This record gives sequence, C-alpha cells and structure tokens, in this order.
Amino acid sequence: MSYRIRGARKIFEELFDEYRRIIYEYNSKIKDTGFYLKPAHIVYKTVNGVRRKYYYFGRYWWQIWIKGRRGTTTLVKWTYYGSRMPYLEKLLQNPPPVTPFDGISYAVEGDDVIITRENYEKLKPLLEKRGIKLKPEPDIYRPRQLKQGEK
Repeated sequence: MSYRIRGARKIFEELFDEYRRIIYEYNSKIKDTGFYLKPAHIVYKTVNGVRRKYYYFGRYWWQIWIKGRRGTTTLVKWTYYGSRMPYLEKLLQNPPPVTPFDGISYAVEGDDVIITRENYEKLKPLLEKRGIKLKPEPDIYRPRQLKQGEK
C-alpha cells in the first residue's frame, strides 16, 4: 500500500539535505581518487499526463574519467561500479555513515510525496525525532492497465 502525504515535498528535501551535505563533503575529500559517491538517483516519469519524480536513495559508486576537452567543454566519462563496494570503501578514506534514507524510495507529484507504507515506517522515527507530524492518507492513484497488444 502507498501513502500520499500532501505538501510534504519540501519537508523530505530538507531532511535529506543534511545527509547530502555530508556525502558531498566526503566526495571532496576523495576527489583525487576519481571516485564519486552519488547519494540519490532521480527518474522522471509521466503516466496518463501526470508527471512524477521518483527518488531512489542509496550509495551509488561511480568513477569519473576526464577524456579531454572540446573547446570550453570537458569531456567526462562516468563508469558505474555498484551500490555495495566494501573493497572500495576500505581503499578510500572512511566513508560517511549510512543515512536513514539509504534503501528508501518515493515519488513526488507536485508538492505531494507518494511513499510505500514500509518506507514511511523506516523514515517515521527520523520525522518524529525532528517533531514533524505528517498525516499520510492512502494513495488512490492507479496507473491505467494496458490491454493486451496496446502500447
């Protein structure tokens, strides 16, 4: 079951910003290694004219290769190494601690957050610790099912 939390987009963004800063500080410490720890992956999807922004939080390890320059543009190649890199984390400086958002995903539609009950329960202690009271309600949005042979 999914919940819709009306007007919660900004609250969720502000909560994650604290952890994002920690990860970005870590990235500046390890920048000479060529590796980069991406804290979130964002995907946009439109279904039946409704645009949603999907957030997936975790530890996404990338290596950055500078391939050269074309005019004023730097040519960069990104190589994805995975989300669990124990050998890489030992090789690099102490990685940042696991955040409460790791493994969480949710969608944003306008200012509303759509989140599964399981993910909401994982974030609930963080919200309560900050004194934030939200009123989740069941999300009744269901994407239209395609008929056989329909694209």
